[in-house]
Amino acid sequence: MYSIIGSDTKDKGVNIILNLFFTTAVNAAFGLAVQVNTALSALYHNFMMAVKPQLVKYYAENRISEMNHLAVNATKYSFILCFIPYLPIMVEIDFILNIWLKNVPEYVNVFCLLFLITGLLNTFWGAINYVVYATSKIRKISFVIGTIYLFIPVI
Repeated sequence: MYSIIGSDTKDKGVNIILNLFFTTAVNAAFGLAVQVNTALSALYHNFMMAVKPQLVKYYAENRISEMNHLAVNATKYSFILCFIPYLPIMVEIDFILNIWLKNVPEYVNVFCLLFLITGLLNTFWGAINYVVYATSKIRKISFVIGTIYLFIPVI
């Protein structure tokens, strides 16, 4: 619950701050970067959706060492799975944006790079997140994550 509230506040808060302090071009650039991030993060989320049931099954069967092994491997493989397409996109982001958009807003490439980097960093958390959910001990971690999300618009 806390992380959902924090996540919504993060998303809406960043949009409000961009609207208040920057031009509409910056806001449009952010919106385009969100679209790029959504398309690319689908690969990671689909991979993790395939791993999640097995993690929960291992925990339910009290096979903790197998669950930990799968979580570590899923983290490694999801990072590699994302890194392979992300790296060329990160290197050639200006070229890709020029093909996609005829008039590229000024900060789209910066926002896209930030989203790609945070997307890669999020791969380290995905499998661990499912392990925490499998144990049903989510109150503390949800509170911590939600609090961090609340501070993102401020930062």
